[in-house]
Amino acid sequence: MRPIDTVARLAAAAFAIAAAAADADDAIRVRQLPPYPPPYRSVGFVNVEIRRVEAPAPHDDAPIDRYFDAVRRALADGAVPARWSRAVPDAAYVELDISLRDAHYTLVHTFGAVNNDDERRIEQAIGRILALTSDYVAQRPR
Repeated sequence: MRPIDTVARLAAAAFAIAAAAADADDAIRVRQLPPYPPPYRSVGFVNVEIRRVEAPAPHDDAPIDRYFDAVRRALADGAVPARWSRAVPDAAYVELDISLRDAHYTLVHTFGAVNNDDERRIEQAIGRILALTSDYVAQRPR
């Protein structure tokens, strides 16, 4: 086998491994959309994405690992379903798209638009995830 063939095979294998690892990422995308504005008011939108590629041989808990563990706990403690939508037309709402190894969540919520204890529990879990996300972004080393 020629050396160039060996290098090409190694590069192809590395690419395949990297592609598989990229597919296994944990990720959270948060979008906050404002209410329908009056014509005299400017509006702002918030888009935040946090991704994790796990270390092949983790040595200790990194802040990103603790963040995703806390998000997973908030979802489990709140018994949050994989798909949730409680948005009020023309009101401000938040969208969370969460991918965790073996689970995917799509959550859309207008705060204060809850009708029962189950919805309140889910609203609290979403609020907890937003607080965790805000804290992570604010404290992340640059």
